[in-house]
Amino acid sequence: MLTSLFSASEVAGILTIPLSMEEEEDKLIWAYSKDGQYSVKSSYQIARKLNEETRRAANNQIVTQAPPSLWKKVWQLKVPPKIKNFIWRVCW
Repeated sequence: MLTSLFSASEVAGILTIPLSMEEEEDKLIWAYSKDGQYSVKSSYQIARKLNEETRRAANNQIVTQAPPSLWKKVWQLKVPPKIKNFIWRVCW
């Protein structure tokens, strides 16, 4: 039956999954909380973490793509430090 539903490599992977010898009923477990129970709070924390990681990755890409000469020019601008900081934060 597996071979009619899955590819050969997927069947091989499925067959490597160990089966429990205990007769305990299956249950759903939320891997992102200590007690295994889903909560809006735990999903919100995951969403925030993913959002932060995505934002950091995007910002790092922007910063690493900007040539060092650009940043040198930004820091040499004859504007108040708060303006330089603002430009850096927008790009960071």
